[in-house]
Amino acid sequence: MNALVGIGIYDIRDAHRLTQAPRQTIRRWLTGYTSSTGVHHPPMWEPDIEQSDAVALSFRDLLELRAIYAFRKRKVSAQLLRKAVSRASEIIGADHPFSSARFRTDGASILLQLDREQGEPELVNIFTNQREMKTIIEQSLRDVEYDGLTPNVWRPMGRASGVVLDPSRSFGQPIEEDTAIPTATLAAAAKAEGSVARAAALYEVPRHAVSRAVKFEEWLSKAA
Repeated sequence: MNALVGIGIYDIRDAHRLTQAPRQTIRRWLTGYTSSTGVHHPPMWEPDIEQSDAVALSFRDLLELRAIYAFRKRKVSAQLLRKAVSRASEIIGADHPFSSARFRTDGASILLQLDREQGEPELVNIFTNQREMKTIIEQSLRDVEYDGLTPNVWRPMGRASGVVLDPSRSFGQPIEEDTAIPTATLAAAAKAEGSVARAAALYEVPRHAVSRAVKFEEWLSKAA
């Protein structure tokens, strides 16, 4: 367990709710799979946590998933995304290239370089438009804070939400920013006590802290 301290840990349900990526996609990208024709496809990238039947992601894995899935939603094939991740890893020198701060700033040029190398129509259609690439990259990594090139805080609902994911606190689970109490805990208290005010009194925190947690958990439940 000590090896997991400070990197965050999320199960497949957490990852689905936070990124909206389909559960089957998450499992295949993290563990690899064998197609019906017998072709084996390795993991999309090298995950931080050794996988088993119970898929687990680190904070970096979670953000890598989010960034890559942004391209998948734009109809870029999984095969081409694998090539992009592999090539970007070589260029950046990182196991999680799509969640690196460098990819956020240089991603368009990295993918254009891959485009020139591969010369495949799908890449040409998507990646020759630098403005489109910039938009996808910025949207996939918005509300992320970095320590150098490494992401260390994510605000899934935006900077005004008051909710953060920080791998150094509460194993990376969503917490209310001012109190550092897990949002699930505060929201559950509000439900059990029948009001935000009673939950705030119980935990001796401001009412806005509980309100933030309730709003975030409601947002998460819509993606479940």
